[in-house]
Amino acid sequence: SRGTVRIAGTDYTNRTPRNSVAHGLAFVPEDRRKQGLDLVQTVRPNMSLPHLGLVSLLGVLRPKEERRRTAEMIRHFNIVPGHIDGEVAYYSGGNQQKVLLSKWVYGAPKVVILDEPRAAGSMISSWNSRAAALRSS
Repeated sequence: SRGTVRIAGTDYTNRTPRNSVAHGLAFVPEDRRKQGLDLVQTVRPNMSLPHLGLVSLLGVLRPKEERRRTAEMIRHFNIVPGHIDGEVAYYSGGNQQKVLLSKWVYGAPKVVILDEPRAAGSMISSWNSRAAALRSS
């Protein structure tokens, strides 16, 4: 297939996952357990791994910043239980979905692609309020 992808008026041609994240693209897959979350990890790395540049300085992780950002996402999306290092494998399906969406909101993306957006349910309205808050800050 052919076509042009433009983000904020700029052509986007090198479409690797790393470049996609760097250019503000986020993809929320349909199957959160197989494609979106690392069920061996806790909530904190599930949210921060795609955005290590936001929580590190010169390649050194800033744990306080990582915890602050993760706690902010937990509060915003009302993830239960609200533990930064909660074991995401044992969360309900809805709360796993919230962790997955938070993973991408964490990086303040310009574009979010939702595979099966109906599965995201009411979280889309939370996303919209979060996006508005990010744009105003």
